[in-house]
This record gives sequence, C-alpha cells and structure tokens, in this order.
Amino acid sequence: MFPDRARAVAYLALAEARATPPCPDTPEARAAWREQLRETHRHYLTGPQIVAVGTDALDAIRRAVASGAHPGDEHQDAAILDTVVHGCASRFVRTPYGLVWIDLGA
Repeated sequence: MFPDRARAVAYLALAEARATPPCPDTPEARAAWREQLRETHRHYLTGPQIVAVGTDALDAIRRAVASGAHPGDEHQDAAILDTVVHGCASRFVRTPYGLVWIDLGA
C-alpha cells in the first residue's frame, strides 16, 4: 500500500461528518449539511494539524522529516517517534489510505 494524503484527508473528513446527524430531508438543510462537510474537508486540507501520512508511524515520521514538515535528522526517526508518542501532543489515525499523523498542538 502506498499512502495517499489526499484520500486519507477526505476519509477523515467523511468520518467526522458521519459523527454529525444524518443528512436532513429538506433541500435547504441538505445544502447546509453538505457545506458543513466541505468545511470539515477544507479544515483538514488547509490546517497545519496533519503532519504526514505513511504506511505506519515510523514511515509517517520519515516522510515528515524528508518533506520538511517536521524538524529533525533522517537518522533520528526512532527518537522522533518516541518523542511524538510520549509527548501526547499528537495522535495517529489509521485510514484505508495510510496512517495519518495529526499534531494536536497545531
């Protein structure tokens, strides 16, 4: 499996939308509901909270360091992962499109 950031973000937005009430019956209410879904998707796309998407946590760390999204040395990936996990300021969410590293402090 190759991680796909765009699809992982869309998946997270849909998962969050499913936590909201179901799609309403009236056209006006449906339009507002769809706009809420679009806004959630935009939030994930533009927000700084998604650091990287990888096949696993270590791969996400490596991708973040390689892209410059996270400071560090490519040889420190295990130490960075340990810091991220024990810092409790991030979480990893599994999607069908990869493991998403979300920075909760952003």
